[in-house]
Amino acid sequence: MNDKDVKCRVCGEGKVIRKGKRRTKYGCRQLYYCKACGKGFVDCRMRNKTYGPNVIANAISYYNLGNSLEQSAKLVNKRFKVITAKTSVHRWIEEFRSICTYSKLRNRVLMDYIRA
Repeated sequence: MNDKDVKCRVCGEGKVIRKGKRRTKYGCRQLYYCKACGKGFVDCRMRNKTYGPNVIANAISYYNLGNSLEQSAKLVNKRFKVITAKTSVHRWIEEFRSICTYSKLRNRVLMDYIRA
């Protein structure tokens, strides 16, 4: 999804421009301004997510590489200097299971790795 796909949340028009960033506790969010209605709004593609997409994607990747939930959380915490719990990683894995095709093969691959 690029900036041309972003529509105003207030009026629904597509005449939107970028207008800076808002710093949050865990990163930045893109701010947009609608030329049609004059309202500003925040990028809502990752709405209701505390952590950014990089943190979530890396946590899922670490888990899919064979790490436990705890190990995945520790690796993400160390890399991005955030505090995530193993329950957060578990929720992300469950939420994005439909687009993470490797999760179906993970158990089989780990069993083959343990046997070798």
